Amino acid sequence: MPWTARFIIVLRCMFKDAFLPRWLLVYGVCVPLALFVGYLLATPLAYTSFAVVGLILCALAFPLLLRWHHALVIFTWNSYLIVFFLPGQPSLGIVMACVSVSLVVLDRLMHKEQGFLHLPSVAWSLLFLALVVFVTAKLSGGIGGRVLGAEAWGAKRYLGVFGAIIGYFAVVSRSVP
Repeated sequence: MPWTARFIIVLRCMFKDAFLPRWLLVYGVCVPLALFVGYLLATPLAYTSFAVVGLILCALAFPLLLRWHHALVIFTWNSYLIVFFLPGQPSLGIVMACVSVSLVVLDRLMHKEQGFLHLPSVAWSLLFLALVVFVTAKLSGGIGGRVLGAEAWGAKRYLGVFGAIIGYFAVVSRSVP
């Protein structure tokens, strides 16, 4: 018997007598977290309050993203919602497309049978378009955006094209039933 299995058996025997009810664990985590969030909301305009509350909301929404990321990309793609706290204020559809593509790539790394739909003619033409846009941006002085500290204008147009290409790969990541 490997040592890890023996260790788990010993732990089970040790903590069988010291059983703690589940409600105690829930109150031990939820009450301090609620007090901490309430303290942060007492100063709502502080940057740390925005960041911590945003991270807590993202952690709570993560299971929903894992299950519904493809539907959320389709739902938010043509919406006129912007993510105001990110540099350049991208639309919510582009942000959701980036999140969805990253989740699909991680899922593909873990499960070999799932992946993108195989449409090589469209995929290669979009990748070539991305290459042309990138070379054009480099030859014309870089992507540079004022919001990122550069002196040149026009980063939003380049990021819009790259976001649309990522959006295509996010939409074709799963077939529609």
